[in-house]
Amino acid sequence: MKSVKDQYQFLKEKHIPFTGRHDAFTPQTIVESIIENIGNTDSPYLVLYNIEFVISLVYTYNVDPKLITFFADHENKSKFAKMIGVKYITSLENITMNKRPVLLVNPPYTNGEQDASEIYTAIINNCIDQFDPIAIGAVTPENMINGGQKKKTLREKILKKYGLKYLSFLNQKLDWSGDISIDTVSWVVEDSYNGATTVVGRNQKQTYTVQVKLDEYINGETQNIHDWLLKIQTSDKIKLVAGKKTGKPGSQIKISKDFPDSVKIEQGQEFDSHNSEWRVAFGYMRCNTCAVVPPGVSIPSKYRYINFGLNQDNARKFAAYMMSEPVRFIMKLIYTSRTLDNPQLAYVPKLDMTKFSTIDDTVLYQFWNVDTATQSEIKNIVGNEVPF
Repeated sequence: MKSVKDQYQFLKEKHIPFTGRHDAFTPQTIVESIIENIGNTDSPYLVLYNIEFVISLVYTYNVDPKLITFFADHENKSKFAKMIGVKYITSLENITMNKRPVLLVNPPYTNGEQDASEIYTAIINNCIDQFDPIAIGAVTPENMINGGQKKKTLREKILKKYGLKYLSFLNQKLDWSGDISIDTVSWVVEDSYNGATTVVGRNQKQTYTVQVKLDEYINGETQNIHDWLLKIQTSDKIKLVAGKKTGKPGSQIKISKDFPDSVKIEQGQEFDSHNSEWRVAFGYMRCNTCAVVPPGVSIPSKYRYINFGLNQDNARKFAAYMMSEPVRFIMKLIYTSRTLDNPQLAYVPKLDMTKFSTIDDTVLYQFWNVDTATQSEIKNIVGNEVPF
C-alpha cells in the first residue's frame, strides 16, 4: 500500500479520473486539520464525495474501516473505497445509520452549469435533516459563514444546533496551491460544544480564539486584529444603492480603473441616481477604486453609490475614508464575492464625516486607538491593494 502522502499525490495528479462527477481534490493538510479538531468519538463516519477523508481516517488516524460509510458519486471512487475495505454507497436515499455519524464533506459548490447555481447548502442541509450528525467537518465557500440568503439560513440552523469548534480561512495559494480560485473555509461543529472557537487566519496563518458566539464570522487574521475589528463596529451600516434608468438620454459617469477618484463624463442614458447631490461611486464588479461624483450627472446601474446631499466636503472625506489603509484592509478581509453588495460592507464602521476635519490613516488609527503593532500587521497584509 502506498503511503498516505503518495495516495494524495496519486489523486491530485488524477491517475484515477472522476470525470463527470465531483472531482475536486482536497489537500491532506486541509483534511487532517478537520479530523484533528473532531473530538474523540466512537461514532461512525459518513464521508461524502471525497475519498481523501477516507484515506486519512484509515491510514493516519487508524479508524476501523468498518466504522466508515463512503458515498461514492463515481465508479472509480467506489473501487478506491473497496480497495481500502470501506463500505461504499452510490445513493443517499433510504440510507440509515445505526448511530449519529460524524459527517465529513467537501461538497460540490455549484451545479457546474453556465449559471453556476449554488448547491452545497442544500447538500449539507439535507444531510443534517436525514442523518442528524453528531459532528460535521466540512470545506465550503467562505460565504457559508458570512453570506446571506440560503447561506445565512443554513448557518443559523447549524449554529443553533451545534457549537463552532474550529474555523480556518483557507488561502488559495498556501492551502490549495492555486488549484481553486474562490475563498473557502474549513470548519468543524459539534453537538453540545460550548467552548471558544479556534480560528486560523488566511494570510498570516496565525491562530486566535473567538470567545463569544457570533451570528457570522470573518477573517480576523490575528488576535489583535480580530479584537480591534469587533471593538470598532457600529450599529448603523453603510448602504450603497444603484441608479435606475429613466428612459431618457443624458450624461453619465465612467470611473477610471487606473487613477483614484477619476471620473469621465460621457453622453448616454440618464439614470435616477440622486443626480442633484454629491455622491461617492464604486464599481459593482471590482474596479479597484472609488470616485467622487458631482451633481448634475447620473451614475449608471453598473456602479453602486452613497449620496451626501450638497455637502461636497463630506463626500470627499468619505472617499478618503474608503481609500484609507485600515478600511481597505477591512474590505480585503470581508469582500469575498464577485460583486459589491451591502453585506460586503457590513464590517466597515459607519462614521459621521462631519466630526472629522480631514480623513487619513493617521487620523483613523488615532480615532480607533490602534497600537503600532496592529498597524504594522494591517500594513503588511493590505499594502497598497484596493480590494473593491
